[in-house]
Amino acid sequence: MHHIDYPADDKIEVIKRANENGIALETVYLKPSDEKSRRLIKPEIIRK
Repeated sequence: MHHIDYPADDKIEVIKRANENGIALETVYLKPSDEKSRRLIKPEIIRK
């Protein structure tokens, strides 16, 4: 898996589309121990 750092506006657009379509997003967090933690997030409110 490769890390790609997208601009904030692109990330917000993906979240908005997921919200509009009722789709959950998977996020992967890298802990300090290099362990990956995955979470499914279903956006409901989007604020800037």
